[in-house]
Amino acid sequence: MKIALACFKYSSAAAYPQDLIRLAEELHRRGHQVSLYCRVIASGSSVPAFLTVRHLKGASWGNARRAAKFIRGLREALRQDRPDVLVAFNRIPGADFYYATTRCIAATPLSGFSWFKKLLPRYRFNLALEKRIFRAKSGTRILHVSDLQKKEYQRAYGTGDDRFFKLPPDIPARCGRPADASLRRARLREELGLREDDILLLTVGNFRIAGADRAVGALASLPDKFQERCQLIVAGSGSVSAMRRLARHLAVADRVRFTAVDEELNDLLLAGDLLLHPARGEAAGTAPLQALCAGLPVLATSSGGWAREIVRADSVLLPAPFHQVELNRTLRMLLSTPQKLEEMAREAVSAAGSFDLKRRFEVAADIITGKGR
Repeated sequence: MKIALACFKYSSAAAYPQDLIRLAEELHRRGHQVSLYCRVIASGSSVPAFLTVRHLKGASWGNARRAAKFIRGLREALRQDRPDVLVAFNRIPGADFYYATTRCIAATPLSGFSWFKKLLPRYRFNLALEKRIFRAKSGTRILHVSDLQKKEYQRAYGTGDDRFFKLPPDIPARCGRPADASLRRARLREELGLREDDILLLTVGNFRIAGADRAVGALASLPDKFQERCQLIVAGSGSVSAMRRLARHLAVADRVRFTAVDEELNDLLLAGDLLLHPARGEAAGTAPLQALCAGLPVLATSSGGWAREIVRADSVLLPAPFHQVELNRTLRMLLSTPQKLEEMAREAVSAAGSFDLKRRFEVAADIITGKGR
């Protein structure tokens, strides 16, 4: 088959183009001819040699106009090249498949100062593209990664069940609980200056989406007897300065540290005692699953995805709507019963062994080529 993959900007360092590459590799391994159509290739990005690239350039003012111009150029290129299947990694109407890793725009509330986004051309344009993809008369099938996404899209557009195809999560091969987990845990905790009875809390992901501010608030709510033993490491991206201001305001600045998410994340998970994931809404983030695979218990909100897996692992899932008081109370309860955390850690390892975590791109390739439909 001739299979076309399309995205606005290709960057081998960014998340969804990495998914694009891995899907392309799986399709190529099966003998299919794979092409990439994109508007921008980021400087320094590597493109697999087997991938035929159609670089559809075109200058224009504003993101919305550039995207619209690319979609028109893509339509013309496809008429010439006549691929069998088009898989879009951005909101591109008319694609056979949309690889959906983001939440539904129409169902995502805009609060506080973010309400003004509705006035921006880019927001209105992306919303219009989303409507064209998910409306009833569209033939685009949806490759989605969480039940939360599907519910949001169906609530907004009434899209039929038959158009959704759920992909399993994809966890990096380096994640999990290795044979020397105890040694690695002890080594990193020593490097972090933690005593044996200290408690290491972790929050991983985009600060706002993963609810890092909520985690800091929960830490600040703890009684002194727990707070003086706790450290919170926030690993991810966002405004560190804003988070530091919040920690200072709540008088826990000396208990909070920040780091980037890198290849050492699994060691950090091994060193931790509890993952706090009070997410505001996350479609594809796999931090809770990575934690469970490492044997780290999870305290999460249901809006963060992977609810079924978290419950199966006997970790704690807070129902919607979110209440900070409930998060604070639950954290205090868990820290008051260390034997419960130990039980949750054992259950996490046991349950994670039954999760389907390594076949996302095999399943996607089956669906795209007709084997999974």
